Amino acid sequence: MIKRYILISLFLSMIVIMLFSFPLVLGDEQYNIKLEFFDLSTNYQISDFVLNYNLDGDEYSTYVDDGLLELDLEKGKYDLELKVDDTKTLSIDYYLLYELVVKEDTTTKIYLTPVGSVRGFVKDSLDNIVPEADLKFDCPNHPKDLPVETDEFGFFKVDNIAVGNSDILASYGKAVGMVDVQVEKGEITEVTINLDKSLLQESPRNIYAFMGGFLIVLFILLLLYVYQRTVDKKQSQPKVNAKQKVNTKNDLDKDNNGKNNNDKNKVTDHINTILTTLNAKEKAVVEYLLANNNQTSQAKIRHNTGLPRTTLSRLLQGLEGKKIIFIEKHGKMVKVGLTDFFLDKQ
Repeated sequence: MIKRYILISLFLSMIVIMLFSFPLVLGDEQYNIKLEFFDLSTNYQISDFVLNYNLDGDEYSTYVDDGLLELDLEKGKYDLELKVDDTKTLSIDYYLLYELVVKEDTTTKIYLTPVGSVRGFVKDSLDNIVPEADLKFDCPNHPKDLPVETDEFGFFKVDNIAVGNSDILASYGKAVGMVDVQVEKGEITEVTINLDKSLLQESPRNIYAFMGGFLIVLFILLLLYVYQRTVDKKQSQPKVNAKQKVNTKNDLDKDNNGKNNNDKNKVTDHINTILTTLNAKEKAVVEYLLANNNQTSQAKIRHNTGLPRTTLSRLLQGLEGKKIIFIEKHGKMVKVGLTDFFLDKQ
């Protein structure tokens, strides 16, 4: 009796195990799927290419030499993205989004769309690049991911566009532009979309920024100009120190010794009258001569006043023409002195 119960229990246990195991065996069953690839435009089978494909979010890459790809998949539906790359071309050559249904071993013909790539810039009517310009594409069998605007450099790129004519529309505010692109298989086509207005016309904010920058540059240039004028003016001032000015007064007093007060005032008035007619550089030369017994060498004048050689020569010629000084050459030395006319000794 006990043996019978044991046998029945073992039999029931085996049945339970088989019932729970059978669905699992069915669930793990895989089917052999063969994919053959053809050109949609020519119906010719394609081979000898690199295949990059995405199967339900998983990325794969393989080389297909005979135009056939074999997969072992469980029963179900799969999202399949296919990219065929001929290594002899610059970009992807074929593209397809495909829903693969697996329910048995099968061989499926896959017709791939010939594609190319487009890249380019959006510019305004003044040839300035336009960042963040809106983009719209009118393309047959366009890829799932299309750029909606240009980047910060006004650039955009689109891969996997079907071969043939495609229209690309760009806009920024009220400025618009469009280009008709002829896409070639496996090639990169470069384009420029020109808007019908300038970026400055379309954006008041850009106008304010441009004007602000212009005013800042103008202000900096004005400061540099004023600074340079100040430096030039200081450099052109004659170097007559206080000691020379005191000596000038003392020498005048010495020259007038022995004369009465009326004669002294007359000579001083005469010299001062002439001095008022001279410019600053001429006056510096004359005052230096007065401070040095009414005569000295041209080299000493240049050394003590700091005047450039050519400037001093021009000043001396002018003063000589006014009969204020005389110039005598003794070999290499040039002697300069005040005339009797200036000193009122005629």
